[in-house]
Amino acid sequence: MHLESNIILEDTIANIYKKITDIHNTSWRSDLKVVKGIDDNNFIEYSKKDYPTFYTVLKNVKNKTYELEFTNNKVEGHILYILKKEDNKTNLSITVDLTLVDAKIKMLAKQKLKKQWSKFVSDLSKN
Repeated sequence: MHLESNIILEDTIANIYKKITDIHNTSWRSDLKVVKGIDDNNFIEYSKKDYPTFYTVLKNVKNKTYELEFTNNKVEGHILYILKKEDNKTNLSITVDLTLVDAKIKMLAKQKLKKQWSKFVSDLSKN
């Protein structure tokens, strides 16, 4: 499954970059309970229902690009964030490619993932 979002945010690139890369301050994410760092390139996000998703940072170019792989027992995939300045705003391009690990949930998963992704984008847009 391939999802893309391109959003214009009323904030600086530096602030948006810090928000999406700072695993120690995720209070802006309404879908998370906690994030636990493993090392410089690996962390685990726990949903409000304590469901873990494991992340590995593949590329991190300050204020430009943030690229991750993720996996849990239902999905695995890749996320790419690209940040660009547009006037006094930030253009954030987000691309997600994922594969469902559990084929039984395929129909429900697409709908749920789109809803989760929409919530992430909404949370990020709030100041």
